[in-house]
Amino acid sequence: MVIGLIRHGETDWNAEKRIQGQKDIALNENGIRQAKALAEYLRQDPWDAIVASDLTRAMTTAETIAAACGISRVYSDRRLRERYYGDIEGTTLAEREKVWGEHWRDFDHRIESDEAVRARGIVAIRDYTERLTVGRILFVSHGSLIRQVLADLLPEQEIGVIHNTSLTVLERSDGRWACKTFNCVQHLKK
Repeated sequence: MVIGLIRHGETDWNAEKRIQGQKDIALNENGIRQAKALAEYLRQDPWDAIVASDLTRAMTTAETIAAACGISRVYSDRRLRERYYGDIEGTTLAEREKVWGEHWRDFDHRIESDEAVRARGIVAIRDYTERLTVGRILFVSHGSLIRQVLADLLPEQEIGVIHNTSLTVLERSDGRWACKTFNCVQHLKK
């Protein structure tokens, strides 16, 4: 079993460093270009299926990849959505500091926990890897969810920032996941 974890293309809110969370923000022009570049890059290897968060930025990225790779259907799954960021969705750091001060993190903003994000991401991936009778599945999601899934599947891997349209490829053998490609954005260098 091989899975590819992909973060959606850039949005205006990404460019503005504004927390999107589960707000449904579309790709910007650069994000569409990134999705097309990744789609061309992915054509070199056969992929059997693609599953995406139901948010527009992930679905548009997935549909672009599916069209280029000859995948006839994109499965949509809300469990692959970005973390819910509660009261701080739609804000920049400067806006958060203006409202709550420099210690804004100390307040309860109703942000979804790491454990909750990780659990729903892992369950969704497990469901599709068990249900689909194929060997290579792409999952298009969001930075925070991908970081949490990787923390579970690859506990020894240092994660850091997950880049827009980055590709991380994992292969499962003997019940364990091994990382073959991590946070790759080679397709954006052309």
